[in-house]
Amino acid sequence: MPGDQALSRTADRGRSRLREHGTAPPHEQGLDGTGAGGRADPVRRPAVGGDPVRDQRQGFFQACDLEAMGAFQDWDRGVVALRAERPDLADWAEAAMAEAEQLVAESNLSTLPQSVVHGDFAEWNLHFTDDRLTGIIDFDLVHPDSRAWEFVIARVHRSPGLLTGYQRTATELGIPLTERELAAIDPLQRVFRVNMVMAELWSGPRTGRFDVPMIERQLARTGTAKP
Repeated sequence: MPGDQALSRTADRGRSRLREHGTAPPHEQGLDGTGAGGRADPVRRPAVGGDPVRDQRQGFFQACDLEAMGAFQDWDRGVVALRAERPDLADWAEAAMAEAEQLVAESNLSTLPQSVVHGDFAEWNLHFTDDRLTGIIDFDLVHPDSRAWEFVIARVHRSPGLLTGYQRTATELGIPLTERELAAIDPLQRVFRVNMVMAELWSGPRTGRFDVPMIERQLARTGTAKP
């Protein structure tokens, strides 16, 4: 496994499927490759909106670092395996990755301000009572990344009120999302879908089958035209 790089998990539901097969994704394995999660390495306290975080948790990458994530999750191997079964989807996946990498560069997504994020702030980790948030669970994926990415993981496109409420409170605290952070959410949505495809291409060769409908669905959501 890579040394002290870090992978931001994006395949939250993909993880469940892998566990059904008794296999944890590489970013959830311990440093020895045997346990899910591994040890929690200390994260130095970053300031919201300050300098990019320089120290990551072992086993994590910044979500938009597609080159590192691809190497970590055997992207090339997955594409080759998919090509043997569905060459059309392999071509589409490569096109989507190329466009996502270009988007990351053009939008400077890798230089967004960093903060400590939950890493899986989604409905299955939130508890509500009478429509009020009363609990948050599953902090094993806490790591430094951009706040914009946290909103992508939270599926903010389904619940735009989440962003409105956050901005209102963050403004009161003097730490609202900047215009640049807000503008990064849309391109990161596309990056997220490529990451979901990446997770499927990692699991396919290991479980013995590709979830073709899932791959097609995620590729369609990348915004990349089918070749």
